[in-house]
Amino acid sequence: MADTIKVLSSEITINTSANTVSGATLVRIINTADSPNDVLITLKDIDGATKGTFTLGHEATGFSVVNLIKLPTDTIQANTANATVVTKAVSIAFT
Repeated sequence: MADTIKVLSSEITINTSANTVSGATLVRIINTADSPNDVLITLKDIDGATKGTFTLGHEATGFSVVNLIKLPTDTIQANTANATVVTKAVSIAFT
């Protein structure tokens, strides 16, 4: 069954540059890569201090999409060893 979401902004590509994703409080993040390209997602506060990290798997892991709750001023970054991996993010509404 497909997820139902309400999109609040345009989808962007995230990388090692800090991004608030349009000041979002709920962000849908997807790793578009095939095996074996996992992505390290980092959440930072307004001062740049790391609040936490997690690994977002690739398509075959079943964990390539996540909805992340954050503060509007928090930033996210995506880091991978493979420069061809594309990680996308979009602000969505709570439903």
